[in-house]
Amino acid sequence: MRFFQSIALFFRRLFALDGGDFLCDRCKYNHPSTCSRPERPNARTCPDYKGK
Repeated sequence: MRFFQSIALFFRRLFALDGGDFLCDRCKYNHPSTCSRPERPNARTCPDYKGK
């Protein structure tokens, strides 16, 4: 399971190289009440990322 997660993370990072902006700006959970991650709002990688 860990192997597949690392592969998925690799491809997410590979295809997210669109200028280096922050994921939170495009995330469905970009609100303090829905995201409690300490990286917010400047995350460049996130396992909970969902596009809007």
